[in-house]
Amino acid sequence: MAALPAHTQDAGHAGHDSPATQAPHPYAQEAYARANLKPGADLFVIEPWDITITKRPIDGGDDFDLAGNYPILPFPADADLDRGLATLRASGAVSFVCVTDPCAPPPLEALTTAGAHVTPFKQHFIHRFCEDAPIDDMTYDKETRRKVRKSRSLVTVEQHDFTDPAIRQQWCALYGELMARHAVPSQQQFTPEAFDALAEVSGLHCFAAHSDDGMNAMILFLQHKGVAYGHLAGVLQDGYRTMSQYALYD
Repeated sequence: MAALPAHTQDAGHAGHDSPATQAPHPYAQEAYARANLKPGADLFVIEPWDITITKRPIDGGDDFDLAGNYPILPFPADADLDRGLATLRASGAVSFVCVTDPCAPPPLEALTTAGAHVTPFKQHFIHRFCEDAPIDDMTYDKETRRKVRKSRSLVTVEQHDFTDPAIRQQWCALYGELMARHAVPSQQQFTPEAFDALAEVSGLHCFAAHSDDGMNAMILFLQHKGVAYGHLAGVLQDGYRTMSQYALYD
């Protein structure tokens, strides 16, 4: 995750809301939940929180559980925890699970008091971005500074419109190589149709790294109120040679 420079915050996404009429958090939007739907699953709205999540059937009966979407569930700053939890209890779900937003977490003590089981799950790296800052001023270790410097010298980074089908086609090729490299089972992968749905999410930004041989890496960020969430990235073999992921994240 990274705080975005002002020009990127204002750039927005073609056809999407401007900061003056900012849409809900990307990870809370119905379009995002729809992009994450698996076969047999459905959408469920936690109305007091204005968050759309996933309703998943449990094998062998009519039971179901509810889950916050990958990778986090952003609670509104003014979330009424009691009303939201009451909605979840009244749904009839067997369970509800989510990972909270580390940049704007709900009051954990209040969640525990309300009966939720709260436990540390994972760590997040947060990079406070300073536009045009010298690499040596960044809070990188020596090896990371070296890789960022090398990557900046070998590639250029450009922003692209993810609503463009041609851009999504290039993205899917990069993503497919990533899945094959890590031998990710097909049932755990996002489909091209999921990325078509993702293109409708307000706050989505797409960047690509270009070397002399062409585009060799891409990254998707989801932005909300000055915070950019690193969502997914794909890198070709040439991108590893040029360390393009360092230029994309920097």
